[in-house]
Amino acid sequence: MQHTVFTFAELDFILQDDQRWPGVREALGMTYESSEGIRTAGGASLLARGMATVQGADIVMPIEVSMPPQLLATGGVRVVLVMADAEQVSLSMLQVAPSDGPRVLFSPEGPGVFDVRVLTDEMEAIELLAQLVIEALSPGSNVGIAYGDTVLQVARTEDGWATRMQETADPTPCDLADVRAQIAEVFGPILSGQGH
Repeated sequence: MQHTVFTFAELDFILQDDQRWPGVREALGMTYESSEGIRTAGGASLLARGMATVQGADIVMPIEVSMPPQLLATGGVRVVLVMADAEQVSLSMLQVAPSDGPRVLFSPEGPGVFDVRVLTDEMEAIELLAQLVIEALSPGSNVGIAYGDTVLQVARTEDGWATRMQETADPTPCDLADVRAQIAEVFGPILSGQGH
């Protein structure tokens, strides 16, 4: 798994010539202004962090720096993950490109700062989603998985697991195999492009 933390300005610099970037920005809820000044600051930031170099009149980046944002710009099915425990709430978005394309995990780290992770394509997208959810949960925490109006909440209790589809419903105790099966049943068709 390859990941890099980027500021909005850095993403805007890297993706400035990608026609998909404005739509991706909007889909990800990035309401930051895009301007030449922002992009210039992004390029300067990449240089200052040692993630880019100057060659002639251009700022250039190695592929390992530019690839995560470029894969994010490819688009695809976006499933939102909201993780919560007694102390904090965090938000991530898993993007799966169609036809077994790239998988990217996008997580806001702070105002205007984002972690962009390129995930393995060595497993089915639904298996990857289940693994992300299960690995994120410690006892007393829960993850809400959402795509549009489709939501599944998975909780890790002190002595097992529980799930629910509706906020008003009581969580149903289950085992780990049931968690995987429910995630596959609800989100498998969505991630394969056959659902909603």
